[in-house]
Amino acid sequence: MVAQPANFLRLPRLNLAPNGYDTVGHKNAIRIAEETQNIVEKAVDPAVYLLGPNDVLTVAITGPQPLSMDIIVSPDLKVLVPAVPAIDVKGCTLLDGQKKIAESVKRVYRSQSVDVLLKKIKLFKVSVYGAVRKPIIVSASSSDRVSEVIDRAGGMMFNASTRRISIEREGGTTIPVDLLRYFTDGKESANPYVYCGDKIYIPYVTDEECVSVKGSVKQEGLYEYLSGDSLFTHLSFAQGLTVTGMPDSVEVSRYEESGIRTFSVIVDVRSGQGNIPLKLGDKIYVRERTGMLRKYEAAIAGGVAHPGLYSINPKTDRLSDLIMRAGGYTEDAQPETGLLFRRKDFTWYDRELDRLSKMKPENMNEYETRYYRTKSSENMGLVSVDFEKIFSSTDTDANPLLVHLDSVYVPRSTNYVTLIGRVVKPGRVPFKNTSSYLDYIKSAGGFGLRADDEEVLIQKVSGELHRAIDYSSRLDPGDNILVPEKSDVRFIDVFTKALGITAQLATIVGVVIGVVFAYRN
Repeated sequence: MVAQPANFLRLPRLNLAPNGYDTVGHKNAIRIAEETQNIVEKAVDPAVYLLGPNDVLTVAITGPQPLSMDIIVSPDLKVLVPAVPAIDVKGCTLLDGQKKIAESVKRVYRSQSVDVLLKKIKLFKVSVYGAVRKPIIVSASSSDRVSEVIDRAGGMMFNASTRRISIEREGGTTIPVDLLRYFTDGKESANPYVYCGDKIYIPYVTDEECVSVKGSVKQEGLYEYLSGDSLFTHLSFAQGLTVTGMPDSVEVSRYEESGIRTFSVIVDVRSGQGNIPLKLGDKIYVRERTGMLRKYEAAIAGGVAHPGLYSINPKTDRLSDLIMRAGGYTEDAQPETGLLFRRKDFTWYDRELDRLSKMKPENMNEYETRYYRTKSSENMGLVSVDFEKIFSSTDTDANPLLVHLDSVYVPRSTNYVTLIGRVVKPGRVPFKNTSSYLDYIKSAGGFGLRADDEEVLIQKVSGELHRAIDYSSRLDPGDNILVPEKSDVRFIDVFTKALGITAQLATIVGVVIGVVFAYRN
């Protein structure tokens, strides 16, 4: 899609998914445009402002008997001052009209001083058509620019041109409009004021009519090309190079005359000689200085003194370094269940798991059942680390180097085990160092009605999932005991599906932190 200023409204693609249209943003843009109608952005320039129907002028005559009157410019562009013949102001700027009116009034009122002031700006109609949802006529004033009128008309379509807009003015005059240049360079002549009877035409544009700008620039994208554009023009549209961009080796790739093969030109944009003319279809690429000023970050949360986001050096900083920089473990920290989540290893989609999740458990064969159970309880992106050994072991493998966007979570001691499902009193039971899962169920009042005592599950605080009858290790604070209900379909198969998501709860803090600042980068 053609790049555009962030503050300029375009309508969405017509084939967007349901709810894909930002109706709130659309309504707000129209509301703001209407609220700012007739509000001038700066003092009116009398040499530029064109007088038109419904402009209100104040004529002040000084003398022995001072006189002041408000005069409205008529629809046929005449000004009627009492006792003065009609004054034709057609085609007059405010400055020309002031002189013309003052001279006519002086001849009748014989006053040495006549002042003509613009009291109220006229309202008139302007047509907007082309790449808009529906051609429309809107109300405007001489203080409105083309962009404001287009916003008031509802905005442009997603594939509307922002640089080939034109104003068709009475008398056959055509005025070019380049909104992209106005919003990036602030060139006022590229977004002129409108006039009574103007017709604003917005053409469509395709990607083939654009120049691509990629690499170390502040705003990558496709920018519409106009004859006469230079390299500096489109680098300006892209908001210039980033601090890591290499200005001495900017590459411009273009097609040969045959249109079959391409070749590249390397230029140094630090001098004016680098401002080469562009051609339609050119591609601009700005190389990046490898590693220069790149920001590497990792997050840590939970049982540390100062949780948060930290800059890291992936070549030297290890897991223990991050924990120490965060102030070390708190008194209630539970480092033995600490988690290191590596976002770069996270796989969002497993085709086979997705297929099996749509099947009924009784229709799976043995291999599919085992695969589904295993993958459902998998913690993707979780790095196997013993948090109790990272400070004591001399083995560097036990204390891994950090990677950009790593998330570390150190659970706090909960001192309880949670029972869920078919027990008499589900909830939290105080942790007992020697208790088995059956002891905890007994503390919760025992098995409830229709409890399936053969399919009890133990979910470790780290997210691992085990069948209780097969689990020989001790339970830890924060573990969950899940007691399913007996049913015709084995509950374990259904429940495992749900636990595929539940098992990720132990790492949810790491996931959230990793994803949030990943988008920020």
